[in-house]
Amino acid sequence: MRALVLAGGSGTRLQPLTFTTSKQLIPIANKPILFYVIESILKAGIHNIGIIVEPKTAEQVIRAVEGYFDRAFTFIFQDEPKGLAHAVLCAKKFLKKDNFLMYLGDNLIEEDLNILEGNTIYYKQVNDPHRFGVVELENGKIVSLEEKPKEPKSNNALVGIYTFTSKIFDAISKTKPSARGELEITDAIRQLIDIEEVKAKEIIGYWLDMGKKDTLLEANKLILKNGVAIGENTVTQNCTIGNNVSIGKNCFISQCRLKDCVILDNNTLVGCTLMNALIGNNNHIEDLYNFNLTLGDGNKI
Repeated sequence: MRALVLAGGSGTRLQPLTFTTSKQLIPIANKPILFYVIESILKAGIHNIGIIVEPKTAEQVIRAVEGYFDRAFTFIFQDEPKGLAHAVLCAKKFLKKDNFLMYLGDNLIEEDLNILEGNTIYYKQVNDPHRFGVVELENGKIVSLEEKPKEPKSNNALVGIYTFTSKIFDAISKTKPSARGELEITDAIRQLIDIEEVKAKEIIGYWLDMGKKDTLLEANKLILKNGVAIGENTVTQNCTIGNNVSIGKNCFISQCRLKDCVILDNNTLVGCTLMNALIGNNNHIEDLYNFNLTLGDGNKI
């Protein structure tokens, strides 16, 4: 079995941070989200991994992955954001006729992957299913699939993890672009159901989609478990650092009070009180009191 990891996407809900950083490379407890995904796949015993990248962030994704993992990956370009099913088409040469695991690179799950053979969609019950693809089930069988419905028929959100046989390509060939001009994976799966059996498996532990600041901070909290992560060459001086704070490399933090924060690399913070903050790289901040800050790169406050 092969694996296909999707590391594209604009990350609009995490702007301004994603103006300069791929959303899959935003760190949780000082490790990029994408790395947790790859480690989960490797732990499941899959070592032939292709990674979908987009032109804007491809170089930083490739550099980060190759600099961290001591193994070879296949990087596959998706030149335009035409949907998840289109990304699968872009990877057809890599995937060949093998069964494969498809995993969105900005998802975090608690449990180890229990990979089922054949076609499987993984889902999790959530309170706000309208934000996701939604599957309706009856006695464990798939009844319907919808992409971000206004009125969901169930609370079962697709978590961005799937297994497919090569028949998915036949299904995609019968799929037409959606109203937003994309080849939706949910539409392709509906076509696939007419060709082969598709199973549904529930994720029991936590699942977090890293598309929003709130879930990113929640993931940081779950990984740290009320702890702290501080990167190399970072100096803290006369600070009170509370629970669930991750600080990247080469930072200088002085006379600050921090709690529930994700702070990236090369930052200087002096005399700040921050909670629920997401701060990018290369910022200089002094005398700031804020309980909900989101900041990109290269700012002086």
